[in-house]
Amino acid sequence: MKFSIVIPTYNRADELRETIRSIAELNVVGDWELLIVDNRSTDHTPAVVEAERAAFPAALHYLYEPEQGRYAALNTGIRAAKGAIIATTDDDARVEPDWLTRAATWAARCTRFGKAPDQGGCRTGPDRIGRSSHCSTTVKSRSNSV
Repeated sequence: MKFSIVIPTYNRADELRETIRSIAELNVVGDWELLIVDNRSTDHTPAVVEAERAAFPAALHYLYEPEQGRYAALNTGIRAAKGAIIATTDDDARVEPDWLTRAATWAARCTRFGKAPDQGGCRTGPDRIGRSSHCSTTVKSRSNSV
């Protein structure tokens, strides 16, 4: 699998629905997956993920992380991800159709210059991979420690 997208979420089911729909519009070459990591939500987050799964163009996974906190949720998603490239974003993000392709290009550029994608200077943000002010992303290569 080429790409995994990890989204941690907490009690933002309605925003998450729109984010999933935005991600469903991505133009992606190769296999990919979306992992939603629920960080102890008490709203209808599981139902939103289940409802969006049927029309989603790739594997859509729901994971539950009982330890409260964004980093606990991110780590759960990263551990479960199968992609060679792992992108993370927020539950209120709206992405451009080429967002993932541009993130992968940026990761490859960082690697070419001798830096792992998650080391200094290789974090991607709205000015580098998309115009959405809600989209800030870290891309990690599977070969790097998490």
